[in-house]
Amino acid sequence: MVKWLVVIIKNKLRETIPSLTAEQLKQKIDSNEQSFETLARKHSIAQEANANGMMGPVRVSTLPDGIKTARENATPGEAIAPVEFEGTYGLFRVEEILPEPELNDSLKQTIRNPLFEKGLQDKLTKMTLTLEMD
Repeated sequence: MVKWLVVIIKNKLRETIPSLTAEQLKQKIDSNEQSFETLARKHSIAQEANANGMMGPVRVSTLPDGIKTARENATPGEAIAPVEFEGTYGLFRVEEILPEPELNDSLKQTIRNPLFEKGLQDKLTKMTLTLEMD
């Protein structure tokens, strides 16, 4: 899993080229002219802008292919940009690379118990009980 900071830029008005804007923002980050967090608040259209771009832990397997590829050689603290995906451009910074949680017996049981109880509850609510009296 990866903990991200993200700035998503979309060219809504076609006034500028978003990939150029993303590259300009990356240059400001690389030259220490402005912080990633400041640029996220000012320029990002993602909801994470309100949290200085903090996206939190994300499973690599859920990322779009372009972002996965860009992340492969990234090190924590490094800005990755611009990455094009789904009609937008993004700047990303890997905050931390987290180990995938291990699916041990204890975790499996923790997952199974509520699922079993829910399944049992569903069956019980669908059952028809017949009471025969002599």
